[in-house]
Amino acid sequence: MFSLIVSLVGCSGAPEATPSPVTPDRPNVLIVTLDTLRADYVGAYGGTVAMTPTLDALARAGVRADRAYTVTPLTIPAHSSLFTGLLPPRHGVQDNGDYFLGPDAVTLAERLSAAGYDTMASVGAEVTSRHWGFAQGFGAYFDDMGDARMGAETRWQVERRGDLVVRDAVAWLDEREGAGPWFAWVHLFDCHDPYDAPEPFRSQLPEQPYAAEVSWTDAQLGALVDALKARGAYDNTWIFVMADHGEGLGSHGEARHGVLLYDATTRVPFVIKPAAGHPAGSVLTTPVSLVDVVPTVLAAAALPPDPSLDGVDLAPLFAVGDAPPSARERVIYVESLYAWHHYGWAPQRALVDAGHKLIASTTPEVYAIDDRREAKNLASSQPALTQVLQARLAALREGLVGPGEGARTAAAMSPAVVAQLEALGYLTETPDVPSEEVVGLPDPVSQLPILGLVEDGRRAIARGDFAGGLAALDAAMAADPNLLEPRLIRAFALASLGRLDEAVRAAEEALQMRRSSATLTALANLRVASGDPGEGVELFAAAIELDPYQAVPWSRYLLLLQGLDRRDDLAAAIAQCRSRLPDLLVADVMAAHLELVGGDVAVGVETLRRVVATNPDEPVAWQMLGAVYREQGDAEAAEAAFLEELRINPGALGARRYLVALYAEQKRYAEQAAQLEVILRAEPGDRLSWYALAQARFNLKEYESADAAVGACTAIDPDDPRCVMLHANVLQKLGRPDEARAEAERARSLVAP
Repeated sequence: MFSLIVSLVGCSGAPEATPSPVTPDRPNVLIVTLDTLRADYVGAYGGTVAMTPTLDALARAGVRADRAYTVTPLTIPAHSSLFTGLLPPRHGVQDNGDYFLGPDAVTLAERLSAAGYDTMASVGAEVTSRHWGFAQGFGAYFDDMGDARMGAETRWQVERRGDLVVRDAVAWLDEREGAGPWFAWVHLFDCHDPYDAPEPFRSQLPEQPYAAEVSWTDAQLGALVDALKARGAYDNTWIFVMADHGEGLGSHGEARHGVLLYDATTRVPFVIKPAAGHPAGSVLTTPVSLVDVVPTVLAAAALPPDPSLDGVDLAPLFAVGDAPPSARERVIYVESLYAWHHYGWAPQRALVDAGHKLIASTTPEVYAIDDRREAKNLASSQPALTQVLQARLAALREGLVGPGEGARTAAAMSPAVVAQLEALGYLTETPDVPSEEVVGLPDPVSQLPILGLVEDGRRAIARGDFAGGLAALDAAMAADPNLLEPRLIRAFALASLGRLDEAVRAAEEALQMRRSSATLTALANLRVASGDPGEGVELFAAAIELDPYQAVPWSRYLLLLQGLDRRDDLAAAIAQCRSRLPDLLVADVMAAHLELVGGDVAVGVETLRRVVATNPDEPVAWQMLGAVYREQGDAEAAEAAFLEELRINPGALGARRYLVALYAEQKRYAEQAAQLEVILRAEPGDRLSWYALAQARFNLKEYESADAAVGACTAIDPDDPRCVMLHANVLQKLGRPDEARAEAERARSLVAP
């Protein structure tokens, strides 16, 4: 059966405009987002541990916002706000993994592209890849994670190093044609956990791994700035550098980020280096937000302002000693719905004004702005102030009108990407909580020990420590028996250990707690893995009935019908899928399958070629093309197609088995052996693959290795005559003739009638 993998990549561009030269009114624009960077680790913000000379120099050359805030301490919604100028309730992307920016969202890249700018993005993580709608308006989008996307060794660290991200950006600057202005976004993910900085930074800060990552990241930013200077582009470029959010590092009990709204995760470094002609070295003390970037860029590029945006143009404040009254009265909105979405605990929302910060949850908290550690909660001692701030937050929320149709779209991703994001904690089940109100819901601050257990379990499982992960998850469920998410993670871990019966029971428990598309899909996957595809079909169909707009159950449902050769059901399902998710490419791939098995090979191949032309990262289409080319005798085209599938999904063992056969026919034994070794790491009990590996090593005259491989074969089945005879041949080559004759005789007896 074709592997259950399908990906959907969306990218939109803007109409081309006639380029015009870079001028003061049409400067270049560079936005650099430094994922998970705390403000207080930057020298310009008082940091003393990490080395940040580049950021510090940019702050001296431009403007530093001392009180800058993200909109939410989560990557996907924060970047959605950054590039739309809208707060999360307005664009609708309010959590990682559940939604992405739809085609009706208007991004900064689209605005600048329409104004004649060349546009490029180079990003460092799966969570900023084009899956999330960020590619809209970018002419070039570098987001290939390479082996990190599904590699056996690094599949849980779906990122690429900052030096590779910067390399792609600089190469684009060198290769672009024309003298017109450009807009570039560079996203560096290195500060995100796990903290594992390259040398020499790891050795320079051996006891401070996060600070080492910050130092490495600043060095990559320095390489980018140096490239601009070397190409004469620095002076004519507006450079915006900010974090999408910070990192808890134990502050208020939060190890990482996403749940709480303290300054450790919400106050971010935010530096603007304007083009030449603007004042340098100023500090903005008024509160600012990520949503201020779009209006500031529009003004810098002499484009019309958009009054519908939630942000403001910051440039008028650059040379102002005291902020005007309008700025002093400004309030900043921050939210986190993570605890509510994933655990059923109270959501958190914050309001920042000129003097205070309110964190509104089950238990309100109020902090003075000069209380940088947020150590003294003023809520109980100053109830009048607390009520005023709460009223201002309520009024602000009433003005946040929801997204326009299409601005937010349900996430459609391949099962491979879903698995990665689940492991990183970016994609999980959302509970059926009746409202976002906090009455009666646990305060997430009080639940942090439980959250810590869940996160410990998730991360232990991600690094392969399944026993430790299961122990942490069991402890979390003992502390809060109503939690759903640990049960789903536990089912995943048990399945990874091959304990399918227990995994099924865990998924059934989750389904009993909440009948949802996610729990039905999880159980369906386990039923299929347990050898019950019929039950899997019924469960996928039930998941789709509950929510017909989720791509993952649709993808797996169609692929399962295809694998079971239920052609009529598959044809009907394709039509139904297209009516719900017309852009889901797996439907086109399955239509091509029906064309192929129906005898319309030329039509099927043309459909598949059209799919990979639209989306070169569609692995199932490449797999089908490889199978067709193999059947047609075109070994070169078949190999190329299977290698493309493996580029996207290195875990596709079917493609590797095809290549094993191809390489054996062509006597390319070393390449054959390399593929077999990967297969056997995933399936060490595969006797036939051990036999094939032993034969390949024998053909390469690597007799010791052949002996080890054939030994693994006979350990699985001591009476397999092929393995026994091959063992005899190996023993002969190793100079052990008596043992060889005995094995040969035993092999003949095993095949005797």
